[in-house]
Amino acid sequence: MLFRKSLSIAAVLLVLGVLTVSVNVSALSAGGIGGRPANPDPNNPRTQSIFIINTDKGETKKDVILVANNSDRKQTIELYAVDGVVTNTGSFTCSQESEAKQRMGAWISIDKSAVTLDPGKSEEVGFTLAMPTTADVGEHNGCIVFQSADDEEQASGNVRIRTRQAIRVVATVPGNLQRNVEVAGFTTGVDNGKQTYALNLKNTGNVSADVDAKVYLTSLFGSVVYENGGGYPVLADQKLDLSFVNEKSPFFGGWYYASAKIAYDERAGTFGTGDTQHLIQKETKRQLVFIAPTIAGTLTSIALLGLIGSGIGWLLLRRRNRLNALKNWDNYTVEQGDSIQSIATQHDVSWKKLAAINSIAAPYVLKEKTIIRVPAKQNLSKKSK
Repeated sequence: MLFRKSLSIAAVLLVLGVLTVSVNVSALSAGGIGGRPANPDPNNPRTQSIFIINTDKGETKKDVILVANNSDRKQTIELYAVDGVVTNTGSFTCSQESEAKQRMGAWISIDKSAVTLDPGKSEEVGFTLAMPTTADVGEHNGCIVFQSADDEEQASGNVRIRTRQAIRVVATVPGNLQRNVEVAGFTTGVDNGKQTYALNLKNTGNVSADVDAKVYLTSLFGSVVYENGGGYPVLADQKLDLSFVNEKSPFFGGWYYASAKIAYDERAGTFGTGDTQHLIQKETKRQLVFIAPTIAGTLTSIALLGLIGSGIGWLLLRRRNRLNALKNWDNYTVEQGDSIQSIATQHDVSWKKLAAINSIAAPYVLKEKTIIRVPAKQNLSKKSK
């Protein structure tokens, strides 16, 4: 597919009687009309969805489109070529049929301007690319568009909407081909309480690059808590702006590291990122970001802090009581026949408290002549002198 995940093609809006056309640049999809390369290269998966043509200046190349009608009715499908253009975010799209053809749209001629197909039928249609002698070295992009002649326009006020499918055509003139993609910027932010990530890429070469771009959110200990991204074409000498939204914030929030990584094939003129031996990989510096917890996470944190505070308070109180006992109580030397219970009874104190103050653990056995602390009491025969 030419476009994946967050890359979409903007519809061009022309009002007052002029058509608004929504474009989907892709391979043929079931359930409608469209087309794909009829003779893809089995060694290059990208040729299944786009035309990849290498041609010298002044050379003519021929190829074939497989046009199909996957709808449930007989349709006449119009075919035409247009220039490839770049949106304001750097995405590739196709110009309107009514716009002047200055580059690839003028260099491509299609054998048929329309074909009529029964439901579920397809037909191969040839086309010719004539590369001008004045063409620059590097990559040139255009589109072959498929549009139903019988498509009923969707009306909304003065706007008429029609849908068209298109295939990207990439023609490369050999020479000093260069490919270099850099991360021009990586920023994080918050929008409506959700964490956002903006990744800006720039290709300073003269051929496009299929880039595997991903953003990550990791804990301070290195575990990945959020990952997003995919494959995106970055056109020659163009920037591409990608944005991602973390729909699910970490439950407890806190401090995290945000970063981005890209990978692309170093060989100019190749497509895809499947050959790991030739990948160039680049990574941004990690950014320390704070993410607010969810409401449930906040309430849970408050409850946990309350429990922890209560536990600390109990421990401090117990420690203070023990310190007071050690300071104000008297020494008592354990004699033969004494038990923790009998000593506690003699000094009017709970045997559990007596054991806790003296750090006596179960089974609470006392050794003769051991000195322990007991509440001060006058006239006790067993009180140590």
